[in-house]
Amino acid sequence: MKKNILAVFFLATCFMVYSQDDEPITTDRPTQSVAASVVSPGNYLLEMGFVNEKFDDRITNLTFLNAHFRVGLLDGVELRITQNYVGRKRDGETKSGLSPLSVGTKIHVMSEEGWRPQMSVMGQVTLKSGGDDFKPDSSIPEIRLNFQNTLTERFSLGYNLGYRDAGFNDFFYTMVLGVTLRDGLSFFVEPYGFFGDEMDQLFNAGLIYLANPKMQFDLSFGSGLSETSSESFVAFGAAFGF
Repeated sequence: MKKNILAVFFLATCFMVYSQDDEPITTDRPTQSVAASVVSPGNYLLEMGFVNEKFDDRITNLTFLNAHFRVGLLDGVELRITQNYVGRKRDGETKSGLSPLSVGTKIHVMSEEGWRPQMSVMGQVTLKSGGDDFKPDSSIPEIRLNFQNTLTERFSLGYNLGYRDAGFNDFFYTMVLGVTLRDGLSFFVEPYGFFGDEMDQLFNAGLIYLANPKMQFDLSFGSGLSETSSESFVAFGAAFGF
């Protein structure tokens, strides 16, 4: 498994030299908010990460490799594919395997002008696939509206509203405030939650470092704010444009 992860990082780094333009990448990680921007035609974005999520002393969820691949198909249209390798620790026993495969698209709706936000819409389906311990009972469709406002040269605000047919707490929202600390380095804070049956409120914060226009690293942490939430989580990852 470690060799596979290293191989992915190596290939992504090598392919960066073939990027179609010099625009800095805009990723969907590490925030829960999906960016309003869309990958340009002929460009590719690979986002990867690790997550350790603790629910209580008995249960911990692990994402050993979160692999998210985005491709610019047409002007304003991207293809999105997500596949994770995950694990669950419960009462000292660990099970691991592939998570369900998610396939979808993000489509540009309108550009930012004054206080009018940049907007895109994302639709995806999480398929009935993956390891036996992580396979859903049925496919899960999801739709999400993504918005972003530039507040000042240093501050930006992103927010999402969405619905997923998961059978519990199907509606969700996110709101992330990004702050540029210096060239290439930014900080974010983000409340988000799920609702419908009962409120599941969480909080996320972290640092994002853009090493060059096509290479990003991130570190984040978060905590649940309601009884149904996880106690805490920590994540780190990287993204490569090519």
